Amino acid sequence: MKWLPKVPLQYKPGTQHIYSDIDYMLLGMIIEKKKTGMPLDQYVESTIYRPLGLKHTMFNPLQKGFKPKHFAATERLGNSRDGVIDFENIRRYTLLGEVHDEKAYYSMAGISGHAGLFSNTSDMAVLLQLMLNKGGYGKTTIFDL
Repeated sequence: MKWLPKVPLQYKPGTQHIYSDIDYMLLGMIIEKKKTGMPLDQYVESTIYRPLGLKHTMFNPLQKGFKPKHFAATERLGNSRDGVIDFENIRRYTLLGEVHDEKAYYSMAGISGHAGLFSNTSDMAVLLQLMLNKGGYGKTTIFDL
């Protein structure tokens, strides 16, 4: 991350917007390296998901006992963009329970601030209520706004 301040801006701040994952990737790295010293998935599980009783919100759910049938497909032909992209070891199968984002899958082990998090509607409802409640849910406070 030391190189980041040296990267020149492409435009004056506040004048344009470019969709990019880099901001959330950096946020995940900041949480891991600068603030907690813990891997991102372990940090959010221990400080957010477990205290809220969430059992279906996680990274890499197939490695935690869930089956592909538990998930909706996220990509029909893997990362090939319907056969347009091709490289060695590219995923060409329907993705179920795997992060679809190439950066998160190929270089971040499926765990990143920008992609890879899986959940279900019940857990998402708790997370949304947490936001509406400005940081609390039931007797649990995750943050204060």
